[in-house]
Amino acid sequence: MSSTCKILKFYLLLAAITAVLSGCFDFVEEIKLHDNGSGAVKYKLNLSKSKTKIGGIMLMDSIRGFPVPSKEKIQKKLSEMKSLLNGQEGISNVKITENWSEYIFQLTMDFEHVNKLNLALKKTLAKEEKAKKYVYDAYSYSESKFSRNYIAQDYNEFSQWKTDVSTVLEGANLILIHRFDEPIVSKENAKYMLSKNSKSVMFRASFLDLKEKKVTLQNTVSLK
Repeated sequence: MSSTCKILKFYLLLAAITAVLSGCFDFVEEIKLHDNGSGAVKYKLNLSKSKTKIGGIMLMDSIRGFPVPSKEKIQKKLSEMKSLLNGQEGISNVKITENWSEYIFQLTMDFEHVNKLNLALKKTLAKEEKAKKYVYDAYSYSESKFSRNYIAQDYNEFSQWKTDVSTVLEGANLILIHRFDEPIVSKENAKYMLSKNSKSVMFRASFLDLKEKKVTLQNTVSLK
C-alpha cells in the first residue's frame, strides 16, 4: 500500500474491509503548497461504490477474520485522531467529515511546512502498532522543488486474506492532486499529468499497478 493510504489506521481498516469484498474504493490525496513550504492537505476515502455492501458489513461482528468496528467505535477513533493531530506542532485547522450514507470520509488540515506534516503523521501513526511500520517522510520541499516520495511496499501480509489480492486491488484507485502557487517548470514522473495553467499535477492509478510496480508515486516537480 502506498504511504498515502497508510496515513491513518482508520482508513486502512475501512479499505481492508471493502477490499475483502470488492476492492471498489478511491483514495484521494490533495495538497496545496505555497512558496514558503506551508499549505493544506486533504485525504479522502470514498467507499460509495461499495456502500450497499459496506452497510451490510456494518451489521456484522466480523467478516473473513476481520473484526468489524461499530459506527460508535469508528467515530471514537476519528475523534482521537483529530485530537492527536491538533496537538502536533505546525498543524492547525484539523477537520474530519463523515458521510455515513455514502461512506465517504475526509481529513483536512493546514501545515506550516511539509516537514511538520511528515512529523505529525509519523507521531500519529506511532500510536498504532499495525500502521507505524509503514511510516516514512512522504513529502519534501526545498529550493522550489517539491517531492512526493514513495517506497514500494511488501504485500506478503495480504496472503492471509481468503481472496485474490490482485482481484481486490484492481478496482481500488489512488488519486493524487498537487497544486502550487507558481508554474511547474519540470516534473520527473510522466504519470503525473500537468494542468493547463501548469500550476498543478494529477496522478491516477490502480493499487494493482502499484503492487505490480508498473507505476510509482515518486515524483519531483521544479517550480518557477
